[in-house]
Amino acid sequence: MNRSIILALSLACVLNTPSARADFQGDAIKLAASAGIGYGIGYGLSSLTRASANDKIGFATLATLAGLVIAIPSTSYVRYMRAQWSFTSTNAELMVILQNTHNDSTLLMNALESYYLASQYSLLQAYSDLLKDDAHLAHAEGLFKCIENSFLDNAQCTTYMKNTLKEIAQLRSFIKSALITIKQDPRWTAMLAARNAAQAAQQAASIAQQQLYVAQQQLAIAQRNQQMQKNLCKA
Repeated sequence: MNRSIILALSLACVLNTPSARADFQGDAIKLAASAGIGYGIGYGLSSLTRASANDKIGFATLATLAGLVIAIPSTSYVRYMRAQWSFTSTNAELMVILQNTHNDSTLLMNALESYYLASQYSLLQAYSDLLKDDAHLAHAEGLFKCIENSFLDNAQCTTYMKNTLKEIAQLRSFIKSALITIKQDPRWTAMLAARNAAQAAQQAASIAQQQLYVAQQQLAIAQRNQQMQKNLCKA
């Protein structure tokens, strides 16, 4: 689905009047409980000190706000927006490639090679990016499932989330298949070996550079000490 359409539907769900009733009671209870716990802990801890009454109230207020901040991410609306953010954080172009080539492994590999033409290790980069996208989709999927029942009064949001969950499941199946196809390509092993060798060489060069620096520092210290000894002898 086009990303602009996704964001538009998301905004419509949040602004839609019935959504204002989405698990409002549950969210309110969650926030009130967290604020109450924060206040109780804050006031209790401040009572153990010799703080003034005003300081105790200030400390308890800060603890209350901290409790609210902790609870806000778990409310239905914030979870919804977090899920939407994760869903739209995937590489849209890469997802289109998977949708268009998932039935043909040859087309898939050709498309990936073309997309990562500038990358020295194209298959490794594709594999890494697909894993990241799958993590975004898994996060969105988990959050959407947590709040599925929170928007039952909002038919638009309910329909949208069900369709989105289906799309996520489909994309994740495409990614799983693509990851297998990539690792089965004969070039995968060669690219992996080449990258590992390059990383090892780079690490060895870095260690050699560090050792050279230490040796130069030690030589400078030795020369300085030698000069100091000569100066003492002349004196």
